[in-house]
This record gives sequence, C-alpha cells and structure tokens, in this order.
Amino acid sequence: MRVQDLDLLFGHRAWAMDRILERAAGLAPQRFTSRIPELDRSLRDVLVHILDWEIIWRERCRVGHCRATLPKAEDFPDGRTFEARWRAEDSLLRSYLAGLGDEDLVRKVTYRRRAGRRASATLWHLLLHILMHGVHHRSEAGALLTLHGASPGDIDFLIFLRRQTNMAPDLAEPQVEMGRSRPRGKRST
Repeated sequence: MRVQDLDLLFGHRAWAMDRILERAAGLAPQRFTSRIPELDRSLRDVLVHILDWEIIWRERCRVGHCRATLPKAEDFPDGRTFEARWRAEDSLLRSYLAGLGDEDLVRKVTYRRRAGRRASATLWHLLLHILMHGVHHRSEAGALLTLHGASPGDIDFLIFLRRQTNMAPDLAEPQVEMGRSRPRGKRST
C-alpha cells in the first residue's frame, strides 16, 4: 500500500459521505432521528457510529489511544448539525493522512483497546480497517436514506473513479456475475 493509494481510497470515502450527508441534511429532523423498528437504529445513530469509529481509530493510529470525547447521538438534532461535526473530523483525519509517507504505512502501531489491553498492527491495515468499516455503515446509511425516500444514489468506487477522471459512465459496459457476462440492467434468473 502506498500513500497515493490511500489518498484515492480516502477520496472515495469523502465523496461517498458527501452524497450521504447531502441527502441527510435534506431530511426533516424527525426522519433523521427516528429509529427504524427492524434495525432499532436511526440514520443519526449509524452516522454517529461511523464518526465515533473514525475518531477512535485516527487517534489510535496517531498516538496509540483515544482520549477524545466522543460525540453522542443527542448532539445532532438534524443532518446539518451532524454534517458540520463530520467536516471537522474529516479535516483532522485528512491532516493526519497528509503527514504520512510510504515508509510510515508499514510501521507497527501499538494501541490501547477499550478494555485497556494493548494490541498492534501495521498502520496501513488499520487505515484500511477505517475504510472498510465505513463502507459497511455507509451502505446502511444509504439504505436508511432510501427508506426515507432520499437515496444517495450509487456510491460505488468505480463511479467515483469515473467522475474523478471525467469519464461518463458507459451504461452498455458488461458486468460479470457468477463468471458470466450480462448486459447492465438485466437480471439473471
């Protein structure tokens, strides 16, 4: 893993989050905070979980432990207040990443877990963990937004790449499913 690779992946993270935050900011506060019974979570809960996780792991990567006061869901009555806090954390994370060189990515990081036990891992593994955790929960946020009639649209990595390179998505591009090629838009049975 190289810094330029991580920069691209964290760029996708920011782009996908921007799309989610834009749609969340447009929701009425009651929709933003209401729990979906089947999940026992609200959109706010999912987004705050992503934020908390990124704060914890940024600090673990940076100094080995997290002493930051983590935000609580109640701190965010609507999508706009959450977005402001997200932008502040994103800036801190981007600043941390900007200070890394390729040689830093392969060093071992020793960090303290919540129970106080020490653990260690390679830095780029921890950074990839932040990204993968975010992908999982952004997909939950996207599903919740869709339930509220405010889908963020496609937030796939390849769509991000196409937009970064000003390539128009080719709707006729074949997709591979289970080892077979199929035209886009057609479902296999």
